Amino acid sequence: MSDREQVRIEVAAQRSGLTKRAIRYYEELGLIQPTGRSESGHRLYTAVDIRRLEKIRMLRETVGLSLLEIQQLLEAEAALEEVRERYRRSAGTDERMALLQEAIASVSSQLRLITRKREALAQLQVEYEDRLARLRAALADLASEPAARGA
Repeated sequence: MSDREQVRIEVAAQRSGLTKRAIRYYEELGLIQPTGRSESGHRLYTAVDIRRLEKIRMLRETVGLSLLEIQQLLEAEAALEEVRERYRRSAGTDERMALLQEAIASVSSQLRLITRKREALAQLQVEYEDRLARLRAALADLASEPAARGA
């Protein structure tokens, strides 16, 4: 599929691994906007839109980010792209330095979000490892009791 080719929501859903309902919901939240509409009013999506949907799905399902966190990341990425474009058009050193500072702030914000999520997951992992160790100890205790050996 070329980046210019447009497909209806059914195809976008199939290619992205999402449901049509999820895509409509993400549209309501502002996470995605169809590139256009057909003459009959159907939503149309490009390959770029489908890649964005795939990214949203990955961030939600694999990484475990909330839709609000995904929205924050996507907004930060859009702001970073805007800074990148302004940097390319800029010739002055002072302006470029200010743009780089803006980019650093944006990426730092994204990194803080990811770090918070990772720390929360690490804490959850510790809790489950402790629980598993207690369960294994209880099983070992039961297995070593005389009644268990004689049964």
